[in-house]
Amino acid sequence: MASQRKTTKNTAKKKRKTSRKKQAETTKYTYHIIGIVGILAVITAIGKFGIVGAFLANITRWVVGDSYQLFLILTLVILGGLAVYGKMPAIKRHHLVGIGLLYMGITLMGSIQLFNHLNQHQQFLQRVAKLIEQDINNNLVRTPVGGGSLGAAILSLTYPALSNWGSWIIALVLVGSGAVVLFKLPIKTLMTGFFSATEYTANKVSDSTRTAVEISAKKMTAINEAYKERRSNIASEVFESDFEVKNSQSPTTKNAVETPFQNQPKQAVQGNPFAMDFEQQATPQSQVKSEAEFVMPEIIAPSGEPAVMQTVKAPGFNSVEHQIDPETGEILNSTMLSATGVTVDEPEHTLDNETHDLMQSTGIVSPSTEPPHISTDDASFSTEQIKASMETKAAIRDWEEDANDLPKAPDSEFKTGTDLAAELIANQPQSGDKNHIDTAAADSHVDLIRSAANYQASQHQTVAEEYHSTPEVGIDLNGFNQQISSKPYELPAVSLLTKAGSTDQSSEKSQLAEKSRVLQQTLESFNIKATVEKVVLGPTITQYEIKPAVGVKVSKITNLADDLAMALAAKSLRIEAPIPGKSLVGIEVANEKQAMVGFRNMFEQVGVNRNKILEVPIGKSVTGEIVKMDLTKMPHLLIAGSTGSGKSVAINTILAAILLQAKPSELRLMLVDPKKVELSIYNDIPHLITPVVSEPRKAAAALKKVVAEMDKRFDKLAEMGVRNLDGYNKAVDEHNAQGQSQLLSMPYLVVIIDELADLMITVAGEVEPAIVRIAQLGRAAGIHLIVATQRPSVDVITGLIKANVPSRMAFAVGSGTDSRTILDGNGAEKLLGRGDMLFKPIGANSAERVQGAFMSDDDVETLTDFIKKQSNAQYDENMEVTDADLKAVDGGGADPSNDQSMLDDMWDEALDFAAIEGEISASMMQRHFRMGYNRAARLVDDMEAQGVIGSATGGKRRPVLLTKEQWYARQGQS
Repeated sequence: MASQRKTTKNTAKKKRKTSRKKQAETTKYTYHIIGIVGILAVITAIGKFGIVGAFLANITRWVVGDSYQLFLILTLVILGGLAVYGKMPAIKRHHLVGIGLLYMGITLMGSIQLFNHLNQHQQFLQRVAKLIEQDINNNLVRTPVGGGSLGAAILSLTYPALSNWGSWIIALVLVGSGAVVLFKLPIKTLMTGFFSATEYTANKVSDSTRTAVEISAKKMTAINEAYKERRSNIASEVFESDFEVKNSQSPTTKNAVETPFQNQPKQAVQGNPFAMDFEQQATPQSQVKSEAEFVMPEIIAPSGEPAVMQTVKAPGFNSVEHQIDPETGEILNSTMLSATGVTVDEPEHTLDNETHDLMQSTGIVSPSTEPPHISTDDASFSTEQIKASMETKAAIRDWEEDANDLPKAPDSEFKTGTDLAAELIANQPQSGDKNHIDTAAADSHVDLIRSAANYQASQHQTVAEEYHSTPEVGIDLNGFNQQISSKPYELPAVSLLTKAGSTDQSSEKSQLAEKSRVLQQTLESFNIKATVEKVVLGPTITQYEIKPAVGVKVSKITNLADDLAMALAAKSLRIEAPIPGKSLVGIEVANEKQAMVGFRNMFEQVGVNRNKILEVPIGKSVTGEIVKMDLTKMPHLLIAGSTGSGKSVAINTILAAILLQAKPSELRLMLVDPKKVELSIYNDIPHLITPVVSEPRKAAAALKKVVAEMDKRFDKLAEMGVRNLDGYNKAVDEHNAQGQSQLLSMPYLVVIIDELADLMITVAGEVEPAIVRIAQLGRAAGIHLIVATQRPSVDVITGLIKANVPSRMAFAVGSGTDSRTILDGNGAEKLLGRGDMLFKPIGANSAERVQGAFMSDDDVETLTDFIKKQSNAQYDENMEVTDADLKAVDGGGADPSNDQSMLDDMWDEALDFAAIEGEISASMMQRHFRMGYNRAARLVDDMEAQGVIGSATGGKRRPVLLTKEQWYARQGQS
């Protein structure tokens, strides 16, 4: 028994020893593996191999900063021992403490240098994290981070208490303490050696300074003596050779020889160490260096250039050139020229009294005017020639009096009589001596002017026919064979509106060059090599076109938006990378003053386009070009932005541009204004097909009528065998030209909804399907949709609406989420408001920055009042919303208990569902049939009225009383 126990104990001891050995070997192998993997990771980080290497290096830099490679080398030594021996190397305590203090001092120095360079005095840890994040995003290990988080943390403690110099002292103390602890240096020996070294250095510096001063004094003495000798030699040579010339020089010439070394020979100047080239002295080295680094970009800015004065050869006055006023087109006499700042220097010649009386009778001079002085160099200047010229003037005046009775057209369509006469006269060939006047040619000018009058009258008649419509009784307004009034309609002139004044942008222009230099230097401080190629000053923003160097990622520039805004002191900055169609990056900086783009000023530049009545200008781009939109190509538009950003003004400018170039017979409007104050001013204009709709339920019914109108138009297109509205109207014109039965053409129909959010809250179930259907099919039928909202959220601008309204106009919004809802990208959250927009038409890859035109309420009222005077409102009875239509929207047109035709289309399915469930509620119907709450609630109310379910008892479900078969049996008995 004893031997057996002893054997059992020995066996247990052996097993324990074996297990401990195995455990020790396993631990050793684990340390080997950890060491090898760690070595591989450290080598990858030191070499920055690939994405992993850059990531590991950036993580290490985040901890210890730019000295990360030294840290990784120390770590590599420790991991090497772990991989070889399978255990951590034994490190003495004073080594750990010394290295730790030394490294803390080094990181603190690095952080002090970094943040002094960045001129940042707080939030050190956040800035280091942001810099590391940028490098991680760009897959780079390049941006300086100083001492990393370790140095930034120590600086956060020392800087508030001891400021910059105190932090430097702490860093030096840490480095010195670390060295003392690491190498176990005695303090006494160290201090003694320090003072000895200081004394030795001071003595050496003193001796070197004394020797240098002595040598410099000797050299200066020798140079001065040589200079004096050379100067005396040169002076004697000059005085001896040029003594006589100097005595005969004028005072002005002598004054020119006052500058030292100016008249010395070039060799003497070169040999004199104190004589400098004045051109080199006037150009500092710093200026040369800065000019070499920064190249002035091309600056494009609007400039108010003066109007160019045209000149013509007036007949009968010795071919004297007379100026033409560029605004009025009048030929300016001497009085007018002085008023306009133009002076004419001519010799005076006095007219006789007979000629002066003739000039009074023709209206050239007033009766109280004395006989004027006419300049001429011609000795043969005669009174007959003056009379011939007076007759010419009289003919012009008689024709202009007759022309006043003709229909007026806009000034841009024709020239005045004076303009045309001057132009025809200027084109007459000149012959003979330039100082001789052909009297016969002067006499023939009267016939020439009368011919011009007849020609101009015909031009007046042509323009009047274009601007005044004849009675139109064969035009179909909406496809329902309704004809407009036969009263002539005159298009309103843009002169009815008010011109906007210009904004002074001189301060902006003066800062363009300096901001370009600051922008380039800021990019260089972040190790981004780029040049500013062009600067464009726009009405709202200034665009700097940046050309990055080869190898610079665009994402590096876009990540610096906040830093660039701070450097330029900009209230808003947006980066467009790249500019569409260019290999450049656009940096858009907000101007200090936002220039206003007047609607009249803009519309006068583009003019009336009668061929494309739905092509309207909306504003100006960054380069000052007018941006247009064509609804026939878009074909629908979504406008969104926060309150006060400019949506309603944009709608007014679109409507005004359409009304300025479209007649009621060519275009009809339906306006939906739930706010009741924005579009009500357009009531009673002849273009409206129905009064402005302001009630949400009426809006839903009106949109359904538009859908029905669209279906009828498609039926007509199919009958005619055409594909769109333009093809239909062309086919109608060809049919009517053949003398067959007269067909009616169809106008465009534009539907404008000013606030979609209110409709989506109240009647979303009826409005959304109608909008989607119009957006899907309306283009071919000539129906176009403009939808605006101030709440660009996903519950208002749903996916179906976004998918079918491809053109977008985004104004300033509050967040990037709203911007992505409108444009599928950021950018609108950085707009400035007051008409600043991002316009993205169909087919565009990116949005364009546009400053929308401004139109005041007074201009809108003036325009609508003029249109209302032309014709009365011509509403279509079939498109007006009646009470029956509202009841149909509400689901109540009659008592459902007596009229089965008023029941919902899903009535049978609802009965089956109710019979299966046994209890029912509106929310259950809504979830099961995926319908709107209003429709589900109406179904439940109808089922209660039919006796299918019981009455409501609080918030509980209603019990089912009848099955489908029982209900039909009851209907059959009744």
